Amino acid sequence: MRFWIFAAVIGLASLAMKLPVMLRQHAAQEEDYYDAPGWTILREGIPRTPYLASRDPECLFYKCDERMYAQPPLYFYWLAAVYAVLGPSTASARIACGLAGVVSTVLLAGIARRLLRCEGLALLVAGLYAFSRVVYFPWLIARMDSLCGMWGFAALLAMLWPETAFRRRSAALSGLFTGLGLLTHTFAIVYGIQCFAGVCVRSADRRDRIGNALIFGLTAAVPLLLWLPLILDRPDLFQMQFVRNVFAKAGPGILTRLLWPFPLLRPHAAMFFDHAGPLQAAILLLGLAGTGVLAMRSRASRTVFWLAASAVYLHITSIGIHPTKGYWCYTGGLLLIAVAAVVGWIAKDLARPRLAVAVALLTVASFVPGAGFRTVVAHLKRWDDPNYDSRKFVKRLLDRLPPDAIVAVDPAYVFEYTLAGRKTLLGLEYRPFFSLSQHEFDYLVAGEYALRDGVPALVGVRPIDELGDASDPFACHAVIYEPLPGRRPAGVSEK
Repeated sequence: MRFWIFAAVIGLASLAMKLPVMLRQHAAQEEDYYDAPGWTILREGIPRTPYLASRDPECLFYKCDERMYAQPPLYFYWLAAVYAVLGPSTASARIACGLAGVVSTVLLAGIARRLLRCEGLALLVAGLYAFSRVVYFPWLIARMDSLCGMWGFAALLAMLWPETAFRRRSAALSGLFTGLGLLTHTFAIVYGIQCFAGVCVRSADRRDRIGNALIFGLTAAVPLLLWLPLILDRPDLFQMQFVRNVFAKAGPGILTRLLWPFPLLRPHAAMFFDHAGPLQAAILLLGLAGTGVLAMRSRASRTVFWLAASAVYLHITSIGIHPTKGYWCYTGGLLLIAVAAVVGWIAKDLARPRLAVAVALLTVASFVPGAGFRTVVAHLKRWDDPNYDSRKFVKRLLDRLPPDAIVAVDPAYVFEYTLAGRKTLLGLEYRPFFSLSQHEFDYLVAGEYALRDGVPALVGVRPIDELGDASDPFACHAVIYEPLPGRRPAGVSEK
């Protein structure tokens, strides 16, 4: 029990350190898409994003103001549960992701202890994971990445849990957690394949292998049935949003990517080094390479290497060319176990415990720059400055504009602005997702993202007011615009 408590304390310490930023920093891109459905579930029982009122059939978020099908719904229901306790806000959504991250830390520590058979190394994995860059943004940005990764670690731990004879209960639990992951995001197919293979390999004989595989598949399918009532409610929107989003080609077809993943290595390497940072990325890859060498002589190392290497391979081939980085919160955790396996080899096989401690401490030190301390310090220094607190900043915006106006709001502030009861549209001009130029509005609030993307120039507006500090990336900033005289929306006709 003490081991699990220590792992939980590590996760909670990381969450506590991130809290000032979670509470105060304005929303990042894509938080605007996925924060609102949890709120509407709480109010109406239906997931939707009110300000994504697209009527363009070419848009991925077509009629998301009526129903949100672009992603599976479990993450939205998890947000609703947290909103019921903490109240709806961007900060609450981030805390929901952080809580999933804390559970992930505990589960990953359990996986590491099972594979490495050393509590010290397992807690090293937990500490590195909780303060690494691979989880910094998935915990801090409210998306489904962290929750999906949590289900993956749960599925993997259930598959690995039996020490000797593999039990059907483990196959059922692993399948159930995989199904919950699939109900969160389709990335769960990565650990679904890993766990299915593990269930088959760990079964005692052919009969058990077939039985356990069937149990795994059936229990994985059960959670997906929970989505069926929502799908049958609006099958047209499910087709327009989810099917088009998920089954659209992410580069070459999935079979081609599985058989020939090499063209994807360069773009994914660039995304990985950007997400994890050059130093941490190099350490994770060195751990994988080192465990690969150890796998030639050790069965335990072979299991660690197989899990980490297969996660990287399936991660790359399943995502394809989509520029998403958050799911390294799952794959990166398994790479950290590989790093700890190398440290364990130095301590035990080489009988160099002092060198192992030195390597572990150097690894810990290398993870400090990416832990987010600089951002926390910036917010603590300016705690009373409303430009560094998005909640206070949005209140200033609300005071500047009429309460009955239709306001197109930057992704950084649109959810909080909507929570105030105002009529809103998303201040985005990117037709595959949402095109503001097709809508009528009274004002545009352009913050970091709308200004970066040149939205004001694309939708026909002129500036009338400005708030905040544009010189500091940690501060809030917005320019208020009104439509040019005679502006008309570039409407589209529905097919």
